[in-house]
Amino acid sequence: MTTYQAELKSFGFIVEKKTEWVIIHGIPELLGQVDARQLLHDLLDEIKDFDHHTQLKVRIDRICSLLSCHVSIRGGQCLNTDEMNDLLRQAERTYHSGQCNHGRPTYVTINKQDLDKLFKRK
Repeated sequence: MTTYQAELKSFGFIVEKKTEWVIIHGIPELLGQVDARQLLHDLLDEIKDFDHHTQLKVRIDRICSLLSCHVSIRGGQCLNTDEMNDLLRQAERTYHSGQCNHGRPTYVTINKQDLDKLFKRK
């Protein structure tokens, strides 16, 4: 943990290692309300998985991807109409909005003919 304090700080995490536990003094504000403990565990796993020779940009991109997953809207989360519309407008302005950070599609296109088949209209 102590080995990674400077690296964690560069991502906005301020942590202090005690003998048997860790105090999280700060996390990046843009993350909002997150499970800081779980996120810290995940971040440390990501940092440890990388070889120290890996390019910094690659490491930062991968960790930022992890951070974005922790603040994303989860399945089953309720949004009102304004929140949904705002989310769609943001997605329209986002590079690679057709897929999540893991490469999974964020939407599919279905033509009318296929939609009719799904509902046994034809």
